[in-house]
Amino acid sequence: MSMNNKFRLCVFGCFAVYSSNSLGLDLVGAVPYDRGIAPRTNEQREASYVVYDVLAARPDVNELSLLALTNLDQGNEWYAFSREMFLYRVKFSDASYMSALSLTRWPTEVNDESLGAFTSNYSGDWYDYGLTLDTWVDRKGIGCLSDAPLRYGDIEDDGISELVLMLGDVDRTLDILVFSPEQETVTFGMRAAFQDSFPAEFPDKAGYEYVSEIDMRSPYPAERIYAKVFVGEFDGDTETTNELIVWRKRFNPYPVGSSNQGFYLDQSSFEHYVQVDEYQRQATDQATVQQWLASKNLRWPDGYPNVSECEGQEGELIPEMHDPLLNDPDVLQ
Repeated sequence: MSMNNKFRLCVFGCFAVYSSNSLGLDLVGAVPYDRGIAPRTNEQREASYVVYDVLAARPDVNELSLLALTNLDQGNEWYAFSREMFLYRVKFSDASYMSALSLTRWPTEVNDESLGAFTSNYSGDWYDYGLTLDTWVDRKGIGCLSDAPLRYGDIEDDGISELVLMLGDVDRTLDILVFSPEQETVTFGMRAAFQDSFPAEFPDKAGYEYVSEIDMRSPYPAERIYAKVFVGEFDGDTETTNELIVWRKRFNPYPVGSSNQGFYLDQSSFEHYVQVDEYQRQATDQATVQQWLASKNLRWPDGYPNVSECEGQEGELIPEMHDPLLNDPDVLQ
Protein backbone atom coordinates (compact mmCIF):
# COMPACT_ATOMS: atom_id res chain seq x y z
CA MET A 1 0.00 0.00 0.00
CA SER A 2 1.44 3.35 -0.98
CA MET A 3 1.81 6.21 1.45
CA ASN A 4 0.88 9.29 -0.55
CA ASN A 5 0.46 11.69 2.39
CA LYS A 6 -2.81 13.02 1.08
CA PHE A 7 -6.23 13.11 2.71
CA ARG A 8 -9.08 14.74 0.86
CA LEU A 9 -12.66 15.19 1.89
CA CYS A 10 -15.63 16.27 -0.17
CA VAL A 11 -18.36 16.91 2.35
CA PHE A 12 -21.91 16.03 1.31
CA GLY A 13 -21.54 16.61 -2.40
CA CYS A 14 -19.44 19.77 -2.26
CA PHE A 15 -15.93 19.87 -3.63
CA ALA A 16 -13.93 21.29 -0.75
CA VAL A 17 -10.52 19.71 -0.26
CA TYR A 18 -8.66 19.36 3.04
CA SER A 19 -5.08 18.17 3.42
CA SER A 20 -3.58 15.79 5.97
CA ASN A 21 -0.39 13.80 6.29
CA SER A 22 -1.75 10.61 7.78
CA LEU A 23 -4.10 8.65 5.57
CA GLY A 24 -3.20 7.64 2.04
CA LEU A 25 -6.73 7.89 0.68
CA ASP A 26 -9.48 10.17 -0.56
CA LEU A 27 -12.66 10.38 1.51
CA VAL A 28 -15.86 11.68 -0.02
CA GLY A 29 -18.89 12.81 1.95
CA ALA A 30 -22.16 10.96 1.42
CA VAL A 31 -25.36 12.62 0.17
CA PRO A 32 -27.26 14.13 3.13
CA TYR A 33 -30.94 13.94 3.84
CA ASP A 34 -31.22 17.74 4.06
CA ARG A 35 -34.30 18.44 1.92
CA GLY A 36 -32.15 18.82 -1.19
CA ILE A 37 -30.03 21.74 0.03
CA ALA A 38 -26.61 20.24 -0.77
CA PRO A 39 -25.72 19.75 -4.45
CA ARG A 40 -26.32 16.28 -5.86
CA THR A 41 -26.58 14.47 -9.17
CA ASN A 42 -29.89 13.33 -10.62
CA GLU A 43 -28.98 9.75 -9.74
CA GLN A 44 -28.27 10.71 -6.14
CA ARG A 45 -31.53 12.65 -5.90
CA GLU A 46 -33.59 9.77 -7.26
CA ALA A 47 -31.79 7.24 -5.05
CA SER A 48 -32.45 9.33 -1.94
CA TYR A 49 -36.20 9.16 -2.65
CA VAL A 50 -36.16 5.43 -3.40
CA VAL A 51 -34.11 4.52 -0.32
CA TYR A 52 -36.25 6.71 1.91
CA ASP A 53 -39.49 5.16 0.63
CA VAL A 54 -38.17 1.60 1.01
CA LEU A 55 -37.09 2.21 4.60
CA ALA A 56 -40.19 4.22 5.52
CA ALA A 57 -42.34 1.24 4.54
CA ARG A 58 -40.72 -0.90 7.22
CA PRO A 59 -42.17 -0.79 10.74
CA ASP A 60 -38.75 -1.38 12.31
CA VAL A 61 -37.15 1.69 10.70
CA ASN A 62 -37.45 5.30 11.82
CA GLU A 63 -37.06 7.02 8.46
CA LEU A 64 -36.96 10.43 10.14
CA SER A 65 -33.58 9.51 11.67
CA LEU A 66 -31.89 8.99 8.27
CA LEU A 67 -28.87 11.26 7.84
CA ALA A 68 -27.04 10.36 4.63
CA LEU A 69 -26.67 7.76 1.90
CA THR A 70 -24.15 6.63 -0.72
CA ASN A 71 -23.44 3.89 -3.23
CA LEU A 72 -19.70 4.62 -2.98
CA ASP A 73 -19.86 6.00 -6.54
CA GLN A 74 -20.51 2.59 -8.00
CA GLY A 75 -23.09 -0.16 -8.20
CA ASN A 76 -26.73 -0.64 -7.51
CA GLU A 77 -26.56 -0.98 -3.72
CA TRP A 78 -27.04 2.11 -1.58
CA TYR A 79 -26.10 2.44 2.08
CA ALA A 80 -28.06 4.76 4.36
CA PHE A 81 -26.97 5.76 7.85
CA SER A 82 -29.39 6.72 10.63
CA ARG A 83 -28.90 8.69 13.82
CA GLU A 84 -30.05 5.57 15.67
CA MET A 85 -26.75 3.90 14.67
CA PHE A 86 -28.09 1.67 11.90
CA LEU A 87 -26.48 1.16 8.51
CA TYR A 88 -29.10 0.07 5.97
CA ARG A 89 -28.54 -1.45 2.53
CA VAL A 90 -31.11 -1.01 -0.25
CA LYS A 91 -31.06 -2.18 -3.87
CA PHE A 92 -31.93 0.76 -6.07
CA SER A 93 -32.96 -1.01 -9.29
CA ASP A 94 -35.93 -2.85 -7.80
CA ALA A 95 -36.40 -0.75 -4.67
CA SER A 96 -35.79 -3.71 -2.36
CA TYR A 97 -34.61 -3.82 1.24
CA MET A 98 -31.44 -5.89 1.69
CA SER A 99 -30.03 -5.63 5.22
CA ALA A 100 -29.43 -3.59 8.35
CA LEU A 101 -26.46 -3.46 10.69
CA SER A 102 -26.66 -2.08 14.21
CA LEU A 103 -23.38 -0.23 14.77
CA THR A 104 -21.43 -0.46 18.01
CA ARG A 105 -17.91 0.42 19.04
CA TRP A 106 -15.35 -1.92 17.48
CA PRO A 107 -15.16 -4.99 19.79
CA THR A 108 -11.47 -5.59 19.00
CA GLU A 109 -10.60 -2.23 20.55
CA VAL A 110 -13.11 -2.32 23.40
CA ASN A 111 -12.13 -5.85 24.48
CA ASP A 112 -8.38 -5.18 24.48
CA GLU A 113 -7.75 -4.97 28.22
CA SER A 114 -4.35 -3.39 27.70
CA LEU A 115 -6.10 -0.33 26.23
CA GLY A 116 -8.55 0.12 29.09
CA ALA A 117 -7.04 3.41 30.19
CA PHE A 118 -7.60 4.81 26.70
CA THR A 119 -10.86 3.22 25.51
CA SER A 120 -13.12 2.26 28.44
CA ASN A 121 -13.53 5.94 29.16
CA TYR A 122 -15.46 6.55 32.34
CA SER A 123 -16.04 9.13 35.00
CA GLY A 124 -15.73 7.61 38.43
CA ASP A 125 -16.60 3.96 37.93
CA TRP A 126 -20.17 4.25 36.72
CA TYR A 127 -20.48 5.72 33.23
CA ASP A 128 -19.23 4.32 29.95
CA TYR A 129 -19.83 6.12 26.67
CA GLY A 130 -21.07 3.94 23.86
CA LEU A 131 -21.47 4.92 20.23
CA THR A 132 -23.55 8.03 19.69
CA LEU A 133 -24.02 11.02 17.41
CA ASP A 134 -25.11 14.34 18.80
CA THR A 135 -24.25 17.87 17.74
CA TRP A 136 -25.47 21.16 19.16
CA VAL A 137 -25.61 24.53 17.45
CA ASP A 138 -23.46 26.08 20.17
CA ARG A 139 -21.30 23.03 20.93
CA LYS A 140 -19.84 21.40 17.87
CA GLY A 141 -18.11 18.04 17.66
CA ILE A 142 -14.34 17.67 17.75
CA GLY A 143 -13.05 19.22 14.55
CA CYS A 144 -16.70 19.24 13.38
CA LEU A 145 -15.93 15.86 11.81
CA SER A 146 -19.21 14.34 12.95
CA ASP A 147 -21.10 16.99 10.96
CA ALA A 148 -20.43 14.69 7.99
CA PRO A 149 -20.86 11.30 9.67
CA LEU A 150 -20.92 9.07 6.57
CA ARG A 151 -18.02 9.09 4.09
CA TYR A 152 -16.26 6.65 1.79
CA GLY A 153 -12.85 6.05 0.28
CA ASP A 154 -10.32 3.40 -0.74
CA ILE A 155 -8.44 2.88 2.51
CA GLU A 156 -6.76 -0.37 1.46
CA ASP A 157 -5.58 1.12 -1.86
CA ASP A 158 -6.99 -1.93 -3.66
CA GLY A 159 -9.53 -0.21 -5.88
CA ILE A 160 -12.42 -1.06 -3.52
CA SER A 161 -13.96 1.66 -1.36
CA GLU A 162 -14.93 1.34 2.28
CA LEU A 163 -17.44 3.32 4.31
CA VAL A 164 -16.00 5.54 7.05
CA LEU A 165 -18.20 6.79 9.88
CA MET A 166 -17.35 9.76 12.09
CA LEU A 167 -19.49 9.65 15.23
CA GLY A 168 -19.43 11.72 18.37
CA ASP A 169 -21.34 13.09 21.34
CA VAL A 170 -20.79 16.80 20.79
CA ASP A 171 -17.22 17.53 21.93
CA ARG A 172 -17.07 14.66 24.43
CA THR A 173 -16.33 11.73 22.11
CA LEU A 174 -15.22 10.99 18.58
CA ASP A 175 -15.34 7.46 17.20
CA ILE A 176 -14.14 6.39 13.74
CA LEU A 177 -15.45 3.17 12.17
CA VAL A 178 -14.42 1.56 8.88
CA PHE A 179 -17.05 -0.67 7.26
CA SER A 180 -16.21 -3.01 4.38
CA PRO A 181 -19.16 -3.54 1.99
CA GLU A 182 -17.27 -6.48 0.53
CA GLN A 183 -17.02 -8.23 3.93
CA GLU A 184 -20.24 -6.68 5.26
CA THR A 185 -18.63 -5.89 8.60
CA VAL A 186 -16.71 -3.23 10.51
CA THR A 187 -13.01 -3.95 9.96
CA PHE A 188 -11.52 -1.20 12.14
CA GLY A 189 -12.63 1.22 14.82
CA MET A 190 -10.94 3.78 17.01
CA ARG A 191 -12.05 6.05 19.81
CA ALA A 192 -10.23 9.10 18.56
CA ALA A 193 -11.20 11.33 21.45
CA PHE A 194 -12.81 11.33 24.87
CA GLN A 195 -13.04 14.62 26.75
CA ASP A 196 -14.59 14.96 30.18
CA SER A 197 -13.22 18.24 31.44
CA PHE A 198 -14.70 21.32 33.06
CA PRO A 199 -13.04 24.16 35.03
CA ALA A 200 -13.63 23.48 38.72
CA GLU A 201 -15.94 25.97 40.43
CA PHE A 202 -14.13 25.41 43.74
CA PRO A 203 -10.69 24.06 42.77
CA ASP A 204 -9.34 24.08 46.34
CA LYS A 205 -12.17 21.79 47.42
CA ALA A 206 -11.97 19.62 44.30
CA GLY A 207 -8.20 19.34 44.43
CA TYR A 208 -7.93 19.98 40.68
CA GLU A 209 -8.30 22.96 38.36
CA TYR A 210 -10.23 20.74 35.95
CA VAL A 211 -12.84 18.19 37.01
CA SER A 212 -15.33 15.82 35.40
CA GLU A 213 -18.30 17.43 33.69
CA ILE A 214 -20.19 14.11 33.67
CA ASP A 215 -19.69 12.91 37.23
CA MET A 216 -21.04 15.75 39.35
CA ARG A 217 -21.52 13.57 42.44
CA SER A 218 -18.00 14.23 43.66
CA PRO A 219 -14.98 16.23 42.46
CA TYR A 220 -13.66 13.56 40.12
CA PRO A 221 -10.61 14.68 38.09
CA ALA A 222 -10.99 15.50 34.41
CA GLU A 223 -9.93 13.13 31.62
CA ARG A 224 -8.70 14.00 28.12
CA ILE A 225 -7.83 11.08 25.84
CA TYR A 226 -6.90 11.19 22.14
CA ALA A 227 -5.81 8.78 19.43
CA LYS A 228 -4.32 9.21 15.95
CA VAL A 229 -4.10 6.62 13.17
CA PHE A 230 -1.38 6.32 10.52
CA VAL A 231 -1.63 4.24 7.32
CA GLY A 232 1.41 2.97 5.43
CA GLU A 233 4.12 0.38 5.01
CA PHE A 234 5.86 0.08 8.35
CA ASP A 235 7.23 -3.39 9.17
CA GLY A 236 9.39 -3.79 6.04
CA ASP A 237 7.62 -7.04 5.13
CA THR A 238 6.57 -6.84 1.49
CA GLU A 239 4.06 -9.64 2.14
CA THR A 240 2.30 -7.51 4.75
CA THR A 241 -0.39 -5.25 3.36
CA ASN A 242 -2.80 -2.78 4.86
CA GLU A 243 -0.99 -1.76 8.03
CA LEU A 244 -2.16 0.77 10.61
CA ILE A 245 -0.44 2.37 13.57
CA VAL A 246 -2.55 3.86 16.36
CA TRP A 247 -0.90 6.34 18.71
CA ARG A 248 -2.87 7.15 21.87
CA LYS A 249 -2.37 9.68 24.65
CA ARG A 250 -4.12 10.08 27.98
CA PHE A 251 -3.92 13.35 29.91
CA ASN A 252 -4.79 13.98 33.56
CA PRO A 253 -5.14 17.37 35.27
CA TYR A 254 -2.46 18.80 37.54
CA PRO A 255 -3.55 19.04 41.17
CA VAL A 256 -4.16 22.39 42.79
CA GLY A 257 -0.88 23.84 44.08
CA SER A 258 1.21 22.41 41.28
CA SER A 259 3.73 24.69 39.63
CA ASN A 260 2.15 23.72 36.29
CA GLN A 261 -1.31 24.46 34.97
CA GLY A 262 -3.56 22.37 32.79
CA PHE A 263 -2.80 18.71 32.11
CA TYR A 264 0.09 16.27 32.03
CA LEU A 265 0.69 13.21 29.87
CA ASP A 266 -0.27 10.21 32.00
CA GLN A 267 0.12 7.36 29.45
CA SER A 268 0.89 6.72 25.78
CA SER A 269 0.33 3.67 23.60
CA PHE A 270 1.66 2.64 20.18
CA GLU A 271 -0.20 -0.21 18.42
CA HIS A 272 0.47 -2.00 15.14
CA TYR A 273 -2.47 -3.47 13.20
CA VAL A 274 -2.47 -5.64 10.07
CA GLN A 275 -5.56 -6.52 8.10
CA VAL A 276 -6.55 -10.18 8.17
CA ASP A 277 -10.20 -9.88 7.18
CA GLU A 278 -10.64 -7.21 9.85
CA TYR A 279 -7.60 -5.43 11.28
CA GLN A 280 -5.83 -7.34 14.03
CA ARG A 281 -3.39 -6.00 16.58
CA GLN A 282 0.11 -7.43 16.28
CA ALA A 283 2.50 -8.33 19.08
CA THR A 284 4.97 -5.66 17.93
CA ASP A 285 6.56 -3.97 20.94
CA GLN A 286 5.70 -0.31 21.38
CA ALA A 287 9.29 0.92 21.12
CA THR A 288 9.55 -0.61 17.64
CA VAL A 289 6.27 0.95 16.53
CA GLN A 290 7.40 4.32 17.85
CA GLN A 291 10.65 3.96 15.91
CA TRP A 292 8.76 3.20 12.70
CA LEU A 293 6.95 6.52 13.00
CA ALA A 294 10.17 8.38 13.77
CA SER A 295 11.95 6.80 10.77
CA LYS A 296 9.24 8.24 8.50
CA ASN A 297 9.28 11.61 10.29
CA LEU A 298 5.65 11.12 11.29
CA ARG A 299 4.66 13.24 14.28
CA TRP A 300 1.50 13.57 16.37
CA PRO A 301 0.08 16.36 14.15
CA ASP A 302 0.52 14.09 11.10
CA GLY A 303 -1.84 11.42 12.45
CA TYR A 304 -5.52 11.36 11.58
CA PRO A 305 -7.69 13.08 12.65
CA ASN A 306 -5.69 16.27 12.59
CA VAL A 307 -7.39 18.94 10.47
CA SER A 308 -10.49 20.79 11.58
CA GLU A 309 -13.54 21.17 9.34
CA CYS A 310 -15.22 23.77 11.55
CA GLU A 311 -16.21 27.04 9.92
CA GLY A 312 -13.37 29.52 10.29
CA GLN A 313 -10.88 26.75 11.21
CA GLU A 314 -10.80 24.83 7.92
CA GLY A 315 -7.36 23.35 7.33
CA GLU A 316 -6.10 24.20 10.81
CA LEU A 317 -5.07 21.61 13.39
CA ILE A 318 -7.96 20.46 15.59
CA PRO A 319 -7.56 22.70 18.66
CA GLU A 320 -8.51 20.14 21.31
CA MET A 321 -5.98 17.57 20.12
CA HIS A 322 -3.17 20.14 19.86
CA ASP A 323 -3.89 22.21 22.95
CA PRO A 324 -1.03 24.02 24.78
CA LEU A 325 -2.86 23.19 28.05
CA LEU A 326 -1.83 19.55 27.49
CA ASN A 327 1.80 20.52 28.20
CA ASP A 328 3.04 17.90 25.75
CA PRO A 329 5.76 18.81 23.22
CA ASP A 330 4.37 16.18 20.79
CA VAL A 331 1.06 17.98 20.32
CA LEU A 332 2.74 21.33 19.67
CA GLN A 333 5.21 20.21 16.98
